[in-house]
Amino acid sequence: MTKDIRNIAVLGSTGSIGRQTLDIIAEYPQLFKAWLLVARSSADLLIQQARQCRPHMVIIADEQYYEYVRDALEDTGIEVATGSAAIAQAVTAPEIDTVVTAMVGYSGLESTIAAIRAGKRVVAMCAPATEGQFGKDIGMASIRAALKYLFYSIAGAFLALLAIFTVAA
Repeated sequence: MTKDIRNIAVLGSTGSIGRQTLDIIAEYPQLFKAWLLVARSSADLLIQQARQCRPHMVIIADEQYYEYVRDALEDTGIEVATGSAAIAQAVTAPEIDTVVTAMVGYSGLESTIAAIRAGKRVVAMCAPATEGQFGKDIGMASIRAALKYLFYSIAGAFLALLAIFTVAA
């Protein structure tokens, strides 16, 4: 893999924003690679995405689906993990350049803060109803860590993805 390709972590890959993110990654394979995919409980779609995108790792947050996902991907060489601690640890991997966090409500908060503290470029997207408090929490972590932080609402999700993916590192 060349240095020109950005490794992307997609937290919430099975949701609308996550699927759009994977579409963009697929359209520009010379620029992006899905390195990590995370889903809460949509195991079948996560498996399908993993087989299509071939990330280094997938994480199913809901532990009851772990064995199912692990067994389904056993022949792929894709690493499979489960739980919120695994997500928070995975986003700090040195191979990851950008973290797109599109998980519902506070479910992605811990991992997003971990990514910010690790110095990752973070694109956080959520529904307008949760963006106020979520933005405050992430904003404080960003200020404490003195790192860049970008925040977009669902209305600007597509343009935000294009913007962040086309800006030079």
